[in-house]
Amino acid sequence: MNSTFHGLVALTYLAVSAAAAFALPKVLPQIEPDFAKFASGGIFLVSALLHQAAVYALKTRRFTQELKGLKKANVALRTELTGLRKEIAASNDRPMMAADAISPEEARASSSDNSVVDDQIGQRELAMLRTLLAQLPRQEGKIAPANDEAEPEDDEIPLRLSGTDNGPLAATGAGAAPTARAATARRPVDSQSEYRRHLVTERGGLSPISEAIATSLSSDAAVLATTRDALERARVTLFVQPIVSLPNRRTQFYETYSRIRATDGELIGPERYLRVASEAGLIAAIDNNLLFRCIQLMRRLRKHERTYGFFCNVSPHTVEDSTFFPQFVDFLGKNGELSGNIIFEFTQPDIEAHYPGMADGLQRMAAHGYRFSLDRLTRFDVNFKALADRRFEYVKLDTRKILELRADAEGRRRIERMVRSAEDAGISLIIEKIETERELVELLDFPFAYGQGYLFGAPKESRIRD
Repeated sequence: MNSTFHGLVALTYLAVSAAAAFALPKVLPQIEPDFAKFASGGIFLVSALLHQAAVYALKTRRFTQELKGLKKANVALRTELTGLRKEIAASNDRPMMAADAISPEEARASSSDNSVVDDQIGQRELAMLRTLLAQLPRQEGKIAPANDEAEPEDDEIPLRLSGTDNGPLAATGAGAAPTARAATARRPVDSQSEYRRHLVTERGGLSPISEAIATSLSSDAAVLATTRDALERARVTLFVQPIVSLPNRRTQFYETYSRIRATDGELIGPERYLRVASEAGLIAAIDNNLLFRCIQLMRRLRKHERTYGFFCNVSPHTVEDSTFFPQFVDFLGKNGELSGNIIFEFTQPDIEAHYPGMADGLQRMAAHGYRFSLDRLTRFDVNFKALADRRFEYVKLDTRKILELRADAEGRRRIERMVRSAEDAGISLIIEKIETERELVELLDFPFAYGQGYLFGAPKESRIRD
């Protein structure tokens, strides 16, 4: 209550006491005027004391309520602080996502058993994976040659993710890039690209492949056999790397990667299996396994009341696979609660070259509420508005390219325009491959939403068990 109200209350009982001083002698003639004035003063004093007591009671109640609110806020802050301390301690001691290394003995025991325990992969997911593997062609001794001679149809035009923010995604014309028909032909993947090398270097925490394994994997047929065996026996391991918000460096997402575990427990990176798996048509199975491992990890984290977003890399071969992809989309639709935590990631070259064959699949995934991320940008003239219309909510930028642009005034203006365009379209920019504090300081000149790189954590094997 404000001062005006209290003033009116005081005037009211002042008027009542004054009226009593004049009215009492007239109403009751036996009362003397002096006594009436004394009674009037008593009425005013009692009224003032009651008014003061009421005001004090109201203030006390308000103060008590505020104190309760502060106590609740203090408890919440203490709980959050305790969680942060545990998170910091875990990241300094043993990262939450880091797994206990599997010994060679355990790996051999696992490979000798044809069954897969429920703790490693769900029965429904395992059945779906085995159905997919059964439908894939077996090529034990020979790798199918790449089909680079597929002739594009006239209406199959590759997509170019450039143009103005309000304009359409411009096509570059037939023949400018591989078309959807050529994309469906299983061609080799460039496993030696800078992007892939970045994920499989020694800094990623992978143990070197033993001489025996290197000898056994000397041929493509041996690599294919090992990869297929790893898929059938659930020895595709999930690695994760944190993506943090800037500038506070709090982990918001994890990017997921696949590693093949050989029979003796050694980990084999994509630099060995990616090309062979692509030629043999196993990429969809690897993507499928990666997704289910990611779902497992999400469910485990939810038991501990912790949720993160997971970026899952998807090959265009997976989206264009007419045998597997309908089952894949059906599974996503039946598990719509996953859409808030899984972001499917595609590269700019794949989207531009294969979009005609991927468009329907992406639309079906988006219809179930799933979001997408664009990686490996080769140019910065990106049509963010068109990307946002297709449910792309994240775009990744290479640290080195941004720092090269930052070196001159025109480059800085280009970065600023790009950041504004992305923000206007509702797309968050993620700067990846940040390795040093100096690089981070230079990047913080611009309001990038998220960062990723060895500065915040190298890829580590995830823990599947609780």
